[in-house]
Amino acid sequence: MAFSFARRNLYNRNLHQLHGSNRRGSYFAAPREAINARSYLNRFVVGVVTISFFLIALTGCGSNGSTSSSNGNTSVTPGVGNQAILYVVAPGTPAVGFFNIAQGGILLINSNNYSTGANPQALVTDSRHRYVYVLNNPGAGLAGGVLQYEIASGNGSLQVIQATNNPSNIQQPVLPAPTGNVPLAMAIDPNNQFVFVANSASNSISVFSVGTTYGDLNAVPSSPTAVGNMPVSLVVKGNYLFVANKGDQTVSVYSFDSTGKLTILGTPVTVGANTTSIASDGHYVYVADGTANTVSVLSFSAGSGLAATNTSVPVGTNPVNVYITPGNKYLYVANMGSNNVSGFTLNGSGGLSEISGSPFGSGQAPDFITSNSAANDLFVANAGNGTVSSFTVKGNGALDPIIGSPYQTLGYSAPNGLLSLQ
Repeated sequence: MAFSFARRNLYNRNLHQLHGSNRRGSYFAAPREAINARSYLNRFVVGVVTISFFLIALTGCGSNGSTSSSNGNTSVTPGVGNQAILYVVAPGTPAVGFFNIAQGGILLINSNNYSTGANPQALVTDSRHRYVYVLNNPGAGLAGGVLQYEIASGNGSLQVIQATNNPSNIQQPVLPAPTGNVPLAMAIDPNNQFVFVANSASNSISVFSVGTTYGDLNAVPSSPTAVGNMPVSLVVKGNYLFVANKGDQTVSVYSFDSTGKLTILGTPVTVGANTTSIASDGHYVYVADGTANTVSVLSFSAGSGLAATNTSVPVGTNPVNVYITPGNKYLYVANMGSNNVSGFTLNGSGGLSEISGSPFGSGQAPDFITSNSAANDLFVANAGNGTVSSFTVKGNGALDPIIGSPYQTLGYSAPNGLLSLQ
């Protein structure tokens, strides 16, 4: 079944201009502007009243959601106190919105939103949850940028980072960090030293150092680094950056040193004709092919780089996002064409065993997956109907929909990025 919505139309139009074909593309940041949420107020009030009823019923019950880990021990989210937040972005909506994550993974719409560019593509945070970086993309072959925010302690609100990296040495809001043309993906290293951006039309990776005082981004001297044709997906594990190059149907891996300089390891490995997303557990790389409807597996060695394996598993129609939970226990795939999520257990040796009950139904056209840090709540952005699905992850990896899921967003018609602070 074909889907028609804002994100796909923009994607196809942009890459048609760039590459002469109908491939997935993207967008960018216009000047800051506020979102008028008045037209959504009635839905917000009704949603809060309805969900509050369920929260009253759940009070005192064991939690697998906002403030508890899977073993029931209370934890505190760094940077946001006891608040558990799920940020959301969507192309054409010039703001970062968010939900509060309540007990049991229930999502409560928060009416606050924070101005960003017109077409946000992705967002990441550092491991201490002090900063949020939002990637914006103009499409049409133009350069993009990364907007930089500080997370306010206690409630998850965002404000533009202020730094003194200017000639007058006065602390003031930082400008977006410029990227290459048509940036599609972004990742941050686990030590919070570097942010990497895949520039699909420039065939390059932009590398930014993360300021230790303010969290502001600055391009490293070796940036940008040339990579394969049309990089569309990134993942960082340790000091290694994995890159999916859709244009030449390869996956490549780079090491990076203390200066952020990228050095290729081995030879790029040829994969499927329509590589849409990759994920890695540090030993293997899992590659989604949106045409073959499969996830294939590559092995990784720090000494020799990547190598093909014989492992490939079928998934749903048009898989567009692959996600591995913290702890490398489960792998989930967002199948945009079949409105569901495939789930697999990782055996540590590159093998994939499908979880009982997979695939699991979601909203319309799921295109992004994330989870909380305890990996007991899973969240899925549904680009086809402007919703976010919330699931409890059972002991065997099966997904159980949360009460009220999927949840309607406040005007984010085609959400394509989620970020959990929990």
